[in-house]
Amino acid sequence: MKSTINVYEGYSHEVANGYARSSVYVPVEDGCRIAVDVLRPTRDGALLDGPLPTVVQATGYRRAYYKKENEFNAPKYAKLTAHLPVGALVTAYEQRPACQQVIHYGYNVVSVDFRGTGASFGAHANQTWRNGADVAQVVDWIAAQEWATDRVGMIGGSWEGAIQLATAVYHPKHLTCIVPQIPPSVLNALFDGGLAMSGFARDWSEMRKGQDGADLAAPVDGPDGERLFVEALAERAPQYAGSDDPSVLEHLTKNQYVGSVTRGAPPPPCPELGPLGDVFDEFERIGRSGTAVYLQTGWWDMVFAGECLDLYEALGGPKRIIVGPWNHGVLPTMEPLRWFDYWLKGIDNGIADEPGVIFATTDLQGRAVWKGADHWPLPEVEHGEWFLSDAASGTVVSALDGSLAPEPGPETTADYTVDYEVGLGDRGRMRFMLRDEYIRHPDLVARARRCATFTGPALDADIELTGAPTLFLELATTAADGAIHATLEQVAPDGSAEYVTEGWLNLRHRKTSPSPRPHPGPAWRSQASEDLLEVRPGERMTAALELHPVSVSLFAGSRLRLTVAGTDRDNLHVPERDPAPVLTFFFGGEAGSRLELPLENAAKRPARRILPDAFGGQDPGFAFAGENPQ
Repeated sequence: MKSTINVYEGYSHEVANGYARSSVYVPVEDGCRIAVDVLRPTRDGALLDGPLPTVVQATGYRRAYYKKENEFNAPKYAKLTAHLPVGALVTAYEQRPACQQVIHYGYNVVSVDFRGTGASFGAHANQTWRNGADVAQVVDWIAAQEWATDRVGMIGGSWEGAIQLATAVYHPKHLTCIVPQIPPSVLNALFDGGLAMSGFARDWSEMRKGQDGADLAAPVDGPDGERLFVEALAERAPQYAGSDDPSVLEHLTKNQYVGSVTRGAPPPPCPELGPLGDVFDEFERIGRSGTAVYLQTGWWDMVFAGECLDLYEALGGPKRIIVGPWNHGVLPTMEPLRWFDYWLKGIDNGIADEPGVIFATTDLQGRAVWKGADHWPLPEVEHGEWFLSDAASGTVVSALDGSLAPEPGPETTADYTVDYEVGLGDRGRMRFMLRDEYIRHPDLVARARRCATFTGPALDADIELTGAPTLFLELATTAADGAIHATLEQVAPDGSAEYVTEGWLNLRHRKTSPSPRPHPGPAWRSQASEDLLEVRPGERMTAALELHPVSVSLFAGSRLRLTVAGTDRDNLHVPERDPAPVLTFFFGGEAGSRLELPLENAAKRPARRILPDAFGGQDPGFAFAGENPQ
């Protein structure tokens, strides 16, 4: 028998090869009727003997629907249903591989339409805490059914991941464990670094409008199913992601987002903890639920990995996290089953004895080394500094060709005029998933011609970056507002550049604050209205910007390049000013601009850190397009 990271043999077996479906409404405490599908495992058409443990998938993307010629769905899911004929019923079994897997291993699956979506009643789905409270009541309804045991788990990705955490906040008695996959905090799917992520919001809203319009969910069963579906649709007053109004987008803060998701929320347990906030802010209520949490994310999973690691550290109770070389879509295949078998079936498969933090360090072609730790950040990570300079690197034709140096140079300044045509395309980490399965960037060398670049010397040895690079940028601007967008890149000897990570900051949100959760970086910010700072034209300021964390190995002979712009027109809402602002960067001396890098010191790495048996030779998947060499 084997049980290690994504390897699972001999502890449990497939016992089903199909499912039997029924669909009903479950009323919740305010009278709203929530549509659910009950998928029970079958073997050659016969139901398995019960009762069985249950896994819940709660979704805003339709628990079931009839396939159309043109679907409003992400390519990842459209690919899974491509073999089905038009008109076929698509359930969680057909479009969610993890749900199909657990059915085959002897679990019921209950798929739930959020209030205001699918066939459920209610006005709209933009009420995270109301949805969490609804699903909590469905969980306890499940435990009372003759086909179910009193142990219930949850699974699902993205929005479906966040709602698992919101459900745990309401302390359903029978919610034993959850697997939030690629989960946003809710806020950080739409707003990060003080800027609205308008590109993703537009894409996502168009998909959701299609699902609410031309590509509707399936009604529940029974002679009244169609009539009730029409009645449910009549209640709809849908709300989608964000706003298209520039005057609104320009002045957004965390306060508006949290206010929208908490509206209509039932009172939570533990009132002494205060009012509800963003989902990740509720780590104490989640911890007190006793629910075992297995977070699953990737280093290039939109902007979520860093906050998921902070949440892991903050949670009390049973917990685990895996951070793979993944984007907002690639996930481990066997880890949810190992978690469910341990918590819902009581199979002692050793998962509770493994390190709590599992992560991959990869090169930029996807070759992975898996590592384990009990806490984050790693104690062997040391911070190396590179200092920005206006000395030309001679390695790239850019709007401002500067250098990265190991020591600060003399005090100097250099100007860069913001170019509003700069962007990272619509297949970057924030938007690829609604048009592709992989992240694909435009030519970074061509993009650099419109940006300020700072390129270091050739590395004399391989290095591993594990954590969040932090840019401390000393600057002034000719405008009364503005933004910084920074990418970190690896430059090969032939001059080609590969993306490592990125980050951005609205300059009015540059104030740093203590984080309410454990946070290893020096530049956490609340993004709240009370912490806004004025931007005075011509006045020097410090913009401390944490780029999104990674764990990557970079090869000797390559160079690091920091590319700085004043916008990402494809992904962020940055108001365009006329004339375009001029940014003045300050270099050298004791307080010049610098880049801090989290460097793993291999000499201090404990031998147990490396997990040689993880994934057992499988290809774990990779965030970026191209052939994975593993």
